[in-house]
Formats: sequence, structure tokens, C-alpha cells
Amino acid sequence: MQSNIILIDMDNTIADFDGEVVKRFTLRHPGQRALTTGQETRTNWGIAKDVGGKHHDEIAEIYGTPGFTEALPAIPGAIAALKEMLAEGYDVRLCTSPLMRAPHGAGEKIVWAAKMLGQEWMRRIVISSDKTIVRGAVLVDDKIDVTGTQQPEWEHLVFSRPYHAHHADSLSGRHILRSWADWRSVFASIGVPIPAVPSAALQRDAFPAAVEVSVSDARRRGASEEQLGRPKRVRR
Repeated sequence: MQSNIILIDMDNTIADFDGEVVKRFTLRHPGQRALTTGQETRTNWGIAKDVGGKHHDEIAEIYGTPGFTEALPAIPGAIAALKEMLAEGYDVRLCTSPLMRAPHGAGEKIVWAAKMLGQEWMRRIVISSDKTIVRGAVLVDDKIDVTGTQQPEWEHLVFSRPYHAHHADSLSGRHILRSWADWRSVFASIGVPIPAVPSAALQRDAFPAAVEVSVSDARRRGASEEQLGRPKRVRR
């Protein structure tokens, strides 16, 4: 493992997708206990599958609503951990798949990154439906099986989520990150090399084309310069 590129999934790894879905679902159905963020109701990677029946499409409609993705709260410790990794010399990239039912979400992910992490992270996002084609040393992702067209070069580090309690066999022997506070010790345990020195080159753009498409999409949706992490221009 020679690369210092760290790939980080977004939904349910650094952004609390489940929490926002449950909050909005409960606002529609006050007092409901059919869907929570805990392992008593969360059993599958896809949250809509956990409710099934008449509510399946309603859940999909909730997370497909414009504005949903950029409203997601951060998972505790995630923002600090990513900034620590970057400061210590790792080349950190957000590696996320688009929601097929919400194509506008790609632009919202750019807005979210700028708001939560800072403007420079807008160019640290790789949006791909196939993460196996993306180069990196490690992929941190809550999904138990990340598959695609290629044999990935990255080591999959599974980010722990409540639904994993129902998939113990699939997780047996796997590398698991249970808390963002533990990232250094877990990286060391799987042999991720410590960068010699932080490099200014890490600040250069690596994936401009993919990002520009998403930024343009965000602008078309009317995202403000402040949302995109840019200072507001003052007319003189």
C-alpha cells in the first residue's frame, strides 16, 4: 500500500443520510416507531427497504426531494477527522455515488462539501456510480460490499452503521472503523503509510471536469455564492 489517497464515502459515512430521512418521515407521521436510526428497525443498506409496503416509495420521495442532500447534518467527528487527515499529508477525496432517483443531488453534494468542509473541498469530490475505477489506498464506506467493473486497488474500510448488526457473517474478518475518533489507529492497523510531510501539491485540482459539472448544476439550481463557499461580491 504505497498511495496516500484516502477515499471517503459521503452518505451515512460523513453525512447523516439516515438521520435526516427518519426526521422527515417522523414529521409526516408523528409518533411513528416503524423507522428509527437504530438497529431495531435499520436492517438493510437501503433505508426504503426497511419500511417496505406503502411507505417504500414515500421514503424514496423524501430523499429525492430537492434540498435534501445539502441539508444533511454531519456525522459526529467526521469533519474534524477529514481536516486532520488533510493537514497530516493524506490526499483526501470524497468518493460518492449519485442517487439515480435524485440526479440533482450531485450538485447538492458539492454545496454540502463547501458548507461543511470549506471551499477547497469542492474540488476534492469524485462522483461515480462505480467506485472500483477510482484509485486510492483506502475507501471508507458504510456499504458492506462495494462492487463494480474493476478489481479495486483500495482497501475497503467499512464505516460502522447500526444496520451492520444484522450482517455479522458478512463483516467477519473485515476492517471496520467504528468511530471517526479512531481513524489514526485503524489506519495504522491496516498498514496505511503515514505521509512523510504534508504536500502543497495536495491542494491542486485532481478531478476538475467531474467537479465543474456538479458546480454548474448547483448554480443552475440557484445555489448562492455563499453556499458554494465563495465570498459574496460587493457592488461599488
